Amino acid sequence: MTSPANTSPTNDVVSAVEAADQARISALTAGDADALRRSLHPDLTYIHSHGQVDDLTRYLSDFSSGIVVYDSVGHDIEVTTVTDGVALAVGVMSVAGKFAGRQVEFRSRTMSVWESDGQTWRLRGFHSSRFGGRPGGSD
Repeated sequence: MTSPANTSPTNDVVSAVEAADQARISALTAGDADALRRSLHPDLTYIHSHGQVDDLTRYLSDFSSGIVVYDSVGHDIEVTTVTDGVALAVGVMSVAGKFAGRQVEFRSRTMSVWESDGQTWRLRGFHSSRFGGRPGGSD
């Protein structure tokens, strides 16, 4: 059995994934659920820094209902691998906002999986692990 060859990402792919991530972040901070939906893959798996695992429906429901509010998000990513239309990126994210009405601020290490349909990159998987701090608390 052979495995697909991992390739270093081209500048075009890196730019496209970075732009897709920036569009996602802009949607988060603008509170724009429609724009956010467009940046997410229908089979999304999203693991929050506090451990909750969401699919697309749950993630968008919490966002649209105001349970999760993003005041600011900074996300520096490095696209590390691209194979067959899937890009893996690692990064560092800083978030300020509200979770269930409580103010939170934290930094986390992230891993994101982006998938392309040939035209559009969408977030397929995301995992965030906080630096320091306690679960449910701020750093």
